[in-house]
Parts: sequence; structure tokens; C-alpha cells
Amino acid sequence: MAGTVHVDEMLDSMTPEQFDEWCAKDAVEPIGYASQTLGMIVYLLHSYMSGEQQDAESFMPWLKYAPEPAHDNAKARQLLKQIAGGMS
Repeated sequence: MAGTVHVDEMLDSMTPEQFDEWCAKDAVEPIGYASQTLGMIVYLLHSYMSGEQQDAESFMPWLKYAPEPAHDNAKARQLLKQIAGGMS
């Protein structure tokens, strides 16, 4: 799956168990988290050093397109237990 360019093909090739593992991983550590953290740091540094206020979207343009995250902690815990149970 790594290195797959076409997302639909990747999803078609995944088993339900692999998809559940990806969902659990994303619930614990969302994909793109590092970008968001870096964008927030740049935004805060700019605001502090320049004294100017700008929208966070100036530094993280993807925010205006992203839906609000809908994390379900209970579902994530359940999936992590399933993964851990499969490893023992």
C-alpha cells in the first residue's frame, strides 16, 4: 500500500482489518498532525515577532477546506484493543 499513488486503488486492495488499523492509527495520531503543529508554530512566531495579527489560514491554507475532526475516542480505544489483542 505504501507508494500507491491512486487512493481508490489502495482502498480496494486493503482488507477490512488493514482499514481498521489505519482508522485507529489516525484516531491516535492524525495524518497531517506535524504540518498543523508546524503551521501553528509559524503563525505564533509571526504574530509575536511582527506584532501583526493575521488569520491562521494565512499559514495553514488547508484549514479553510478541512471539516471539523470527528474523533470518537471510544471507537479508537476499541480498535486499539483489537490491534493489541491480535499482536499477543
